[in-house]
Amino acid sequence: IWSAGTASSGDNTAVSLGQLTGNLILDWNGYNSPRYHYVSNFTFPNYTNWYFTAVTVQAQTGGCGANCTPAAKIWVGGATTPGVLTDVNAGVAYTSANSPSTKTPNVSAGPFVIGINGTGSGADSPVMSYATAMVYSRALTYPEVQMMYRSMRAKMAARGVTLQ
Repeated sequence: IWSAGTASSGDNTAVSLGQLTGNLILDWNGYNSPRYHYVSNFTFPNYTNWYFTAVTVQAQTGGCGANCTPAAKIWVGGATTPGVLTDVNAGVAYTSANSPSTKTPNVSAGPFVIGINGTGSGADSPVMSYATAMVYSRALTYPEVQMMYRSMRAKMAARGVTLQ
């Protein structure tokens, strides 16, 4: 769906939101690279509908060194109830793949790619349509994301488009 940074043979040097066997996945690095990720239980039930998605990631501090697990939320509008914003990442474990040496993301400077996952390929790299994309320098709070969701939903409805 989108990616930032540059995947490498090192640990966690890119971040992407994509799909893995249909499930939304927040992944730090390329598919075949050492990485940590969150694989949510959410799959888009209908690929012809519009969905609001937002991701927030907050770095953890407190002396955990190379083993800091980021606090990540994947917000999806209408994921469980139409018109309700849900964190589909709630309760999902931060897991490893391909033997990374550190939990802490270290996203390198690189392109921000939307519409296709720049760190993967094939069926797990969907091409999607976008109404808007916004990037912030901090993790937004639930009330801030909820306000954007409600505003976007109302503006899309005024144009005759149903946002889940």
